Amino acid sequence: MNCTNHQTLTPNLSFLAKIGNLIEVWKANFRQLTLIMVLFLILPLLSFYLFQVGLVIKENYLVKNYSRDLEKLTSENEMLVTEAIKTLSLENIEKEVQKLNFVPISEIKYISISYDLLARENH
Repeated sequence: MNCTNHQTLTPNLSFLAKIGNLIEVWKANFRQLTLIMVLFLILPLLSFYLFQVGLVIKENYLVKNYSRDLEKLTSENEMLVTEAIKTLSLENIEKEVQKLNFVPISEIKYISISYDLLARENH
């Protein structure tokens, strides 16, 4: 009886050794598979993240440039408005009138022109 038990235990031990080897191989494969899956998940997410960061940086740069341009145009507009107000002031208009030798009028005289002297369209 001892002999039969001994014979049955020996194959069981080799079977268990084979199962242990399979488990070790599976663990190694599982680690590799896990690493591959993680890389396939992380790389696209990292790429997407870098792409989004690039877009945010680009948009931030554009906003800063547009803000700078807006400030520049606003100050230029204020200078032009001030210059226009100065140019259209009554004092400046009077000075221009004097430079051009205009004289004040006391009464308005209209010129009467005959209709015969005017150009007209022939039908």
